[in-house]
This record gives sequence, C-alpha cells and structure tokens, in this order.
Amino acid sequence: RSGTDTRELRPCGWEGPVGDGMHALGESARLAFAVPAENMTLTLEMTGVTLPGPRQQTVLVSANGTPLGRAMVTPGKTGRFTFPLPASAIINGRADITLDLPDAVTTSPGQSNVRKRSIKLVMASLTPATSARGP
Repeated sequence: RSGTDTRELRPCGWEGPVGDGMHALGESARLAFAVPAENMTLTLEMTGVTLPGPRQQTVLVSANGTPLGRAMVTPGKTGRFTFPLPASAIINGRADITLDLPDAVTTSPGQSNVRKRSIKLVMASLTPATSARGP
C-alpha cells in the first residue's frame, strides 16, 4: 500500500508513493516479488489518471515474459483486478511483473515518453492460489 517503503518491490517505472498511490511513468512499469515457485494470485488495485485521453487505460500484465491478462482501468475510479500467476512463470524465486501501458497519456506536448501517465497503483499483492474444493 502507499505510504510504506516499497522501493525494492518497484524497480522501475514508478513515482511516489503519494497520498493516492504510486504513479506509473512511461509506457511500462515493473514490480518484483520474491516468492516460492507455486501457483499464486496477483491482485492489483489501480486507478486511471484523469487526464485528457482514452476513456479507459489498458494495462497488459505479464510475469517474467508470461502473459497473465489485461485490465481496463477507468479514470478516477479504483478497480481491483486479479490474475492467476502459474508456478511456471516464477523464475529463481522471483516474479518480475511488468505492466505495459499502451494508452499512457503525454502530460505536455514535446515531453519524452517517461512523462506519460496512465495509472495509479493503490495496492499490489501476491497470495497463494486457492484451489477449488468439492464437497
């Protein structure tokens, strides 16, 4: 959550934390988790930035190059998105999560793409996947 020291979990592509989350900068951002090689569930709470641009922000999520899914994030609204993370996508005890942000918005004309904005990350977590159990 915002407000805790999370620098080691967010190696690049982030600004903050600030009061409303960590802001993604540019067209991609990364998160890094040290986890056992078991099936996990990735949960992300994200809010779309309220800048002129697309009606929604597309977030393509992958782990160590394995696609996990897509989230459509609405400006000004916080949504919770979950993605299954298979054990096969965890390499050497690490889940390097990449958020590709193809709809990132340039804040000022002539600025480089590292000044593009798209989402605010409010929360990120990895938890062991729950298996469906019958009666």
